[in-house]
Amino acid sequence: MPDWLLTVLVAIFVIHLFLFSRRALQRHQAYYYVVCMTFLLLIVSFSIRLAGLQITIGSIRLDAALRIAAWITAAIGISLLLHRKFVRRAD
Repeated sequence: MPDWLLTVLVAIFVIHLFLFSRRALQRHQAYYYVVCMTFLLLIVSFSIRLAGLQITIGSIRLDAALRIAAWITAAIGISLLLHRKFVRRAD
C-alpha cells in the first residue's frame, strides 16, 4: 500500500476517533467505546506500517496483530449495535 494512502487512512481514522470519542463521552454507551478502541487500534497499526517498523510478536508482525485486534473489536461493536437495535425494536 503506498504511503500516501496509509497517510489518508490514518487521517480518516483520527477524525473518526475524535468524533466517536465525543459521542462516547456524551452518551456513555459501551458501543461507542468499542468503536473508539477499533479506530485507535487501526491508527496505531497503520502508523507502524507508515513508519516502516518491523516489530514482531513471535512470528506475527505487530501491525498485523493490531489489525486482527481491530477486526475483533469491530465485530464486538457490530454485535453491540445489532443488540441495541433489536432491544429497541422489541420494546
